[in-house]
Amino acid sequence: DVFVNQAEVTAVDIMADNGVVHVLDAVVLPIETVADVAIDNGFSTLVTAVVTAELLPALSDPFSEYTVFAPTNQAFSDLATALNTDLNGILALPNLQDILLYHVVGGTVLSTQLTAGPVATLEGSDVIVSLTGGVKINDANVTTADVPADNGVVHVLDRVILESYLGAFFLCHVCITP
Repeated sequence: DVFVNQAEVTAVDIMADNGVVHVLDAVVLPIETVADVAIDNGFSTLVTAVVTAELLPALSDPFSEYTVFAPTNQAFSDLATALNTDLNGILALPNLQDILLYHVVGGTVLSTQLTAGPVATLEGSDVIVSLTGGVKINDANVTTADVPADNGVVHVLDRVILESYLGAFFLCHVCITP
């Protein structure tokens, strides 16, 4: 699937006298969504996971607001290594969407608005914010805060965060995956 901002390309290479036309399924708005921030800043593993989990349309919705805790490519690589798998093993998880939604909070929450304690995610469970010795989300460090988007904000993490039951399922799934 190919997107231009929040619009999906539905037909390509329609020739015209003065150029070429690509058909989109929506009007392109001059905005940069939280999904665009990930795409434009080299979070290719996160973007691949978001597309695989079919979350791109929601995260690129210009009329919704999200706070995304975005793991780096290295964070996904470290997780795959720790679980003795690769990116394909992570992308094949039946609960990939839940894992990714555990990294998203409804609304825009800037670093100056974070308070220590639990914060509800779109997955339905809480992440734990710690402000002692830097900002942490569960066991992940926020390495870059407050990357602005027109529909929210992105905070960069050095780890993929997993809730304990998701982590246990993930470990078991990887162990039995051929």
